[in-house]
Amino acid sequence: MENKKGIFSIFVILAFLILPLVSAEIIFNQQPNSVYNLGDVVSISTTIKYPAATTGTFQMDLLCGSGGTNFYKNGVSLSAGEQKNIESSLILSKAIIGNLVGTCRINAFLGTDSKSTNNFEISNLVNIQSNISKTDFNPEETMTISGNAIKENGNAANGYVELSILDGNSTILLKESTVNNGVFSVSTIFPKDMKSGNYVLRVKVYEKDLSGEETNFGSIDINIHIKQVPTNLEIVFENSEVNPRTNLKVKAVLHDQSGFNIDSTTFLTIKNSKGKILEQVEIPTDEFLEYPVLYNEIPSLWKVVAVSNKLTTESSFRILEVENATIKIINKTVLITNTGNI
Repeated sequence: MENKKGIFSIFVILAFLILPLVSAEIIFNQQPNSVYNLGDVVSISTTIKYPAATTGTFQMDLLCGSGGTNFYKNGVSLSAGEQKNIESSLILSKAIIGNLVGTCRINAFLGTDSKSTNNFEISNLVNIQSNISKTDFNPEETMTISGNAIKENGNAANGYVELSILDGNSTILLKESTVNNGVFSVSTIFPKDMKSGNYVLRVKVYEKDLSGEETNFGSIDINIHIKQVPTNLEIVFENSEVNPRTNLKVKAVLHDQSGFNIDSTTFLTIKNSKGKILEQVEIPTDEFLEYPVLYNEIPSLWKVVAVSNKLTTESSFRILEVENATIKIINKTVLITNTGNI
């Protein structure tokens, strides 16, 4: 009995010593690069060594996070001690790898034997460096922005650049151009009536695959400001026809490029029908000036001239006819006084 136990123990020891010798050895002849972008090609060279004759299916999978996909599968037949070199390529297109990005590895296996590469990154990122000379602009001004677009793998991007002006969630301006060898330059003209205020200038660079689907992309946001520019000066009368013994009420309103009021000052000049200056005063815009019209001012057309921020405008108002008289009897004499203006 003791002799049988000794023989069995030797058999077990020999089995453990022999098993590693009959296992397949999968060797990656070169590790992948540390970073790839979509559209790149990962070249994979492997060597399979097998001490015993074997037949099976050699496969390679791309594994990223919790997802993965098979990209290589082929039958392998090896005689004892034979080794086989396998050259394959993994094209990082959406048609092949779908939406797999991030930290990944390649896993190769034959039967129950497997081997994985080092981890590497699959990225869809384009890094953008932009050059813009200023961030304050006038309406109708031309803005030019240039820069460089480099993919995460260090290669220059070739694709398209999209320039958009954002006002909150609304896009009010869109301009497109191309990116060649990582270099782009795009110009746009701000609309004449663009509202003054703060905006976001978004620069987006992207590449497309052969099917026209967007692949690598990146964007940056730049804060810009559109200035408020005086473009129109308006004279407003409370009433453009005025009776004697009442006050003329008039003001000047200054508008910007989009029609909004601008707080400023204005010179208001009142002229009678003969062009004589009766009043000239500096007051804030959008504030009424009151000028008393005497009872005996004859019916006529007067003018108001407004000057503000290098803008000048004029408008007219009319003094109306008023028939009026007072009658008194003194010592049997009737005295009639004309208190109107005709």
